Amino acid sequence: MDRGPKKLFRRRRSTRSLILAGSIAAVALAGIASWLLLRSNGPATGTVASPSASVTSRPSPTTSVVGTPKIKGVVVQVLNGTARQGLAAMTSRELARAGYTMASPGNSESPRTVTLITYQLKFGADAAFIQRVYFPHAVLQESFVPFPSGADITVVLGTDVPG
Repeated sequence: MDRGPKKLFRRRRSTRSLILAGSIAAVALAGIASWLLLRSNGPATGTVASPSASVTSRPSPTTSVVGTPKIKGVVVQVLNGTARQGLAAMTSRELARAGYTMASPGNSESPRTVTLITYQLKFGADAAFIQRVYFPHAVLQESFVPFPSGADITVVLGTDVPG
């Protein structure tokens, strides 16, 4: 005896397959969100990423820098990437009053609109501190080669510096 058409497409899905599908979707969304976040933390378009031609560096988000700044014994060099006279010297004096050891200030080889703070591997906490206290809009980058000046941190001032 035929009881009517068979319900071919009305299978019940198991709870396990629903959980698996939901987990895959969540992981995919998290991956896309992470990619977008990392992509948005790069330097501004059109800016030069190194204080001198011999420095190779990659962007480093501030949030990845951990630790307590040392300040004492950390050598900082300030370079002026603007047309304002004496800006690097004035900034060097301010950082020296905070306790940093200063290399001779100078002029950048190229003009900058956004301040760049480049640091050697072990000085990320100090670079992040300098950014947080003095240059909140600056870009932080880790350098993988020594600076020609011998500094631990190089600050290239941009036109975003007030004053």
